[in-house]
Amino acid sequence: MGWQKIDDQFGVSQKVIRIPRKRRQQVVGLWVLAGNYSARALTDGRLEAHELEEIDARPADVAELVRVGLWHRHGTACASEDCVPAPAGGVTIHDYLRYNPSRAEVEANREAERVRKASWRESKRSPSGTDNGTPPGSDSESGHPVPSRPVPIDRQDLNTRPNSRSSPVEDDSSLSPTVAAVVQVTAECGLRVHPLCAPSVVEFIESRRGRNRPPVKVPTKYYPDAIRQSWPEVEKFIHEKGLAS
Repeated sequence: MGWQKIDDQFGVSQKVIRIPRKRRQQVVGLWVLAGNYSARALTDGRLEAHELEEIDARPADVAELVRVGLWHRHGTACASEDCVPAPAGGVTIHDYLRYNPSRAEVEANREAERVRKASWRESKRSPSGTDNGTPPGSDSESGHPVPSRPVPIDRQDLNTRPNSRSSPVEDDSSLSPTVAAVVQVTAECGLRVHPLCAPSVVEFIESRRGRNRPPVKVPTKYYPDAIRQSWPEVEKFIHEKGLAS
C-alpha cells in the first residue's frame, strides 16, 4: 500500500492562496485526487490525458492548477529536480517526488519485503516436513524453544563464496529477475550482494540518476549495466552499508 504525502503548510501556501476562494476547494480537491491516483498507480506525479478524464478533471480546474504552478503541462520547463516531464496531452504534479517516493523506490521496497517474507517461509521448512525439524511421530526435545522470528537463510550462501568472481546460479525461484540480476552482476564484479540488500543497490543507482528521469523500462538490463559502469562508487556504497553477503 502506498501513501500520498502532503506538506502540512500546503493549505496556506502562496500557490493555493492564489486560487480564488470560491473555487479553491474544488481545485485543491482535484489536486489531491491526482496525487492519490499517482501514488496508487506509481506514475511519479505524471498524469496522461486519459488519466485526467478518469478523475473527472475539468479543463478550467486543470488550467487553474497550471496557472498557479501546482501542475505543469507538457513542454513546460521546471527548474525543480523533483519534477518529471509531463506526458503529451497530460500534466505533471509540481515537486511530487520531493514528498513522495518514486516508482523505482516503491518497487524496490516491495521487492525487499517480498524476498524477506519468502526467505522467512523457507527458513520455517524442514526436510522432515515438520516446522521444528522433529522427525514425524517423535516428541520435540524440551529446553530448546524455537525462536519466534527465525533468521532468514539464503541457501545459496552455503555454496557461493561472497568474493568469488564466478557467476553464482540463482536457483531460488522466489527471487525476482531484477534482484537476481543485481546479485549476479555484483558477484561478477567481485563483491556479491545479499538478495535482501539488492533493492538498496537499486535505490543507490536511482539516486545517481537524479530526479528528472523517465522510468526504467528494462530493469534487468539497465541496473546491471549501471553497476558495471560505476562499480567503484557502487563497491564503496556496498562496503559502507554492509550489504555484501
